[in-house]
Amino acid sequence: MADKTNLYTILMSYAKKHHSPAIDIEPFIAFLEKYARRYAPDQPEWNKWAVDTRTRFWSEVSPLVEEKKCALLTDNHKGKVVIADFYTEVISQIYEFPDTNANSPFPDEVSLRIKLSEDMLRAITLDALPLYLADPQKTALPILKIAFFEGLSPMLVLADAIPHKLMQSALYKIRNYLRNQNNYDYVQHRLIPQMSGKESFVKDMLYKLDLRPLDCLFNIENGGEFAYIFWPYLCAAVKSELKQKEELLTQEIAALQAVYILEIFIYYYKDLAAKQREKELAFKTLEQRLDKSPFIFTFNHITRFKDNSGHDLLKQYSMKELEAYLKKRASEAQAQCLPELLIFRNKLGEQIFINKSKIFPLCARLLGEARGLARKALSKRWIKILKQFDSEPAMERDQDFEKLLYQYVNAQIPTLIILLRDKRLYLIQEELEHSQNPLPESSKLYSKQADLLPLTALLDLKRKDLLTDCKIMLPFWYFIPVVSSVIALFMHIGKKRPSDFDEEDTYNEETALGPEKSAAALVQQYEQEFVPPNSSLDSYLQELEGRWKKIINQDARQQMAADVHTLIKNKLRRMLRVNRSLDAGAVKSMADAIILETPALKELDSLESLRLYIILTIAKLLKKE
Repeated sequence: MADKTNLYTILMSYAKKHHSPAIDIEPFIAFLEKYARRYAPDQPEWNKWAVDTRTRFWSEVSPLVEEKKCALLTDNHKGKVVIADFYTEVISQIYEFPDTNANSPFPDEVSLRIKLSEDMLRAITLDALPLYLADPQKTALPILKIAFFEGLSPMLVLADAIPHKLMQSALYKIRNYLRNQNNYDYVQHRLIPQMSGKESFVKDMLYKLDLRPLDCLFNIENGGEFAYIFWPYLCAAVKSELKQKEELLTQEIAALQAVYILEIFIYYYKDLAAKQREKELAFKTLEQRLDKSPFIFTFNHITRFKDNSGHDLLKQYSMKELEAYLKKRASEAQAQCLPELLIFRNKLGEQIFINKSKIFPLCARLLGEARGLARKALSKRWIKILKQFDSEPAMERDQDFEKLLYQYVNAQIPTLIILLRDKRLYLIQEELEHSQNPLPESSKLYSKQADLLPLTALLDLKRKDLLTDCKIMLPFWYFIPVVSSVIALFMHIGKKRPSDFDEEDTYNEETALGPEKSAAALVQQYEQEFVPPNSSLDSYLQELEGRWKKIINQDARQQMAADVHTLIKNKLRRMLRVNRSLDAGAVKSMADAIILETPALKELDSLESLRLYIILTIAKLLKKE
């Protein structure tokens, strides 16, 4: 309980009695001394103010000034002390005890007998309250002055009283109105026919309003379905009854004000609940989309998800909410388990999101794709080598075959390698082992010793079988020892042996095929491979440029195109200084390098279109060489 002999409490009580925050110091000291001497015999705590009152006043007012609870002013050589929070304290007191003030209209300057300056007020209309709730002020000042309809006096309220305390006061005022002059029975008889079949709900809500108003407040704020049906009918019934009267009593004015306030909040919370349901449905749709093929998504992909009606999900939740949702799903997890959403980084450094439950199906799909691509590329490579009556270490030793296979898969399906190198894959396998649906042996990626299975085992590619298949494709005399030895001797005179692959290099089918192609052949290959039949190289380049260069400002579009062309020319010039003849693998690696080394390009949406644009631009430049 507050000490009533505290100087700040005494000053506030004195200011309220005189309806002003400014207190003349000399009259106040005289009052305080007289009051203390009068009550000290019965209340000893007042003794400290009964003697040497002036000295004690100045000693205790100084800390209040330092704490900015009060200010000292000099007016015509008379000292004044001004209480900084006087107006907020006066208004706050009304809303602290809603039951006590239930029969009175909401406070205004007249009823409080105060006069507020314009800089202390923020005037809004009642129907603008939802806009205010979307961006409420954080401080108590300026005080809100809310204008009603129907010529009712504007009310005063503090920012921190909205919405909870304001709604609470409104509910108490309506309850008190219903308790008087048989209004309760009248409203009940009006509502029951309007909500046929819901009589018990109507009676229950009126009972709650009469005995537990705060339960009604909870229902409104938290989206009770029946609350949004009941309250508009109740408010309409009370308004209809009160508007028929020529003159309203103070209690009826209070009820009418309360009805208007509740109507605003009911529709506000109803709309809020509808948006929340829409948002929850949108996130459920997002969750379903993450669970569908292709199972792997960048953040840019996720921002472009649509619902079943073709509407953007990002219009149903904000970018900030999406980021929070992904962060929550990627961080929260049950004990001894990984989160449901896992984040990796692709070759371009972008975050990619994969549902934990889809990791192994995704790996199985990628392994299937990699097997076909690697088998085809290695077959072409080895057939070309065999035709030259030559061999390479990968044909003879399993460890070299594993290394070569890794390089091909890393170049063609880098996502698979990223997933296989991640240690979380083993933890997921362990989780599934202890679940109700353990993985079959054929789907496991790790041995019982927690070692990742060799890529040859995962792809089911055996060196000897592949080499045998390649030899079958060649005429039998290639493998007659005497004939093949003689031909090989003449073919290899003065010819360098192909070097092994570097562990860090990236390779694809074209780079592994042996001799380098000429620029003309390379350009012809790219035109056949990438350019649609009915398009020319130049027209297709313009189409690709339109895909990745989605900038509204025309000048910015032209500048970006110029910057990209400069990057390509500089990179190509440096590369040609080292090697005048470029193969397909070098060109594609150059395109990847340009994107990776340029942060602004990495942020673009259509990176695949940009990569293809760079490759074809290089081909076009080589054509002119």
